Amino acid sequence: MGLRYGEKGFLVLVVTASLLAIGQGGTIVVGGSEGWRFGFNYTDWSIQNSPFYINDKLVFKYDPPSDPQFAYSIYLLQNMASYISC
Repeated sequence: MGLRYGEKGFLVLVVTASLLAIGQGGTIVVGGSEGWRFGFNYTDWSIQNSPFYINDKLVFKYDPPSDPQFAYSIYLLQNMASYISC
């Protein structure tokens, strides 16, 4: 059982839209105008600002911590295996 003409057109439209979404790359400031900060709910932020696509660039803007109790470090890991083993 094959696809009818209308179904083929819809499938082509979906595939084309998917490829365009993959090809685009936006710049997203994590945390919005307030930037990256301690105690913020980034799960809620990501739900409200999704979807994210391949080639999107995530920017983390933050001030140096003023309280040593909440100090943090930023690392750029080489690959997914490094992330998983961290």
